[in-house]
Amino acid sequence: MAIRRFARPGASRVALVGAGVQGIPPAVLVGLLPGAELRIFDRHPERADALRQRARTVAGVGPVHTAADARRPSKARMSS
Repeated sequence: MAIRRFARPGASRVALVGAGVQGIPPAVLVGLLPGAELRIFDRHPERADALRQRARTVAGVGPVHTAADARRPSKARMSS
């Protein structure tokens, strides 16, 4: 996965663009960056929210939020 190859050492956040049927299972992210904050964007907010809910049930996944805009991750919908 590109996360391992391109993440800076000590990275603590992951942005996931696209949360459809082929979205990355949250359990995969745990093995790549354990405890990392996950921000999810999808052009269909309900898909992002569904993946957020799934990710929150996986042990080892850090805080999970949905993003309102893929280009501006700071504009996150702080969903819990």
